[in-house]
Amino acid sequence: MNTLPVLSYDPREQILFVGFAGLQLTSEDDIDAAFYAVRRGWEGACRGKRVYCVVDYTGFSFPTRLSEHYAKCVKHAVETYSITTVRYTNDVALRTALRVMSMKIHSPSNLYSTKEDAIQVVRGLRAKRIRLAGAESAPSK
Repeated sequence: MNTLPVLSYDPREQILFVGFAGLQLTSEDDIDAAFYAVRRGWEGACRGKRVYCVVDYTGFSFPTRLSEHYAKCVKHAVETYSITTVRYTNDVALRTALRVMSMKIHSPSNLYSTKEDAIQVVRGLRAKRIRLAGAESAPSK
């Protein structure tokens, strides 16, 4: 069972792609290890600079009993690593669960059904063509 996300960074787009796809996190240790991997990937690829994050939740799962711990880790990651985080999955039940979790941590879910939709939102934010509640646009240069 895979518990570590796959990360890649597109410096031109300023997007850190975080692949939680297929992850089955079954313990607090699994969650901590996954977010440690995100931190290390962000530090290495982005050199500590906040970037847009696009997170793939396709096939992702964790037990409801770990929701509070997972939400705490998400909140820390979003506040530390990202300008704005945009998520996607085609799983309606998972989208609902992620929206509920986002409400608990007082953070917009920014949740879409496809990767392409999520990337288009980031591009719109970066170009200041769109604005999401609670989302930052690209820093002024």
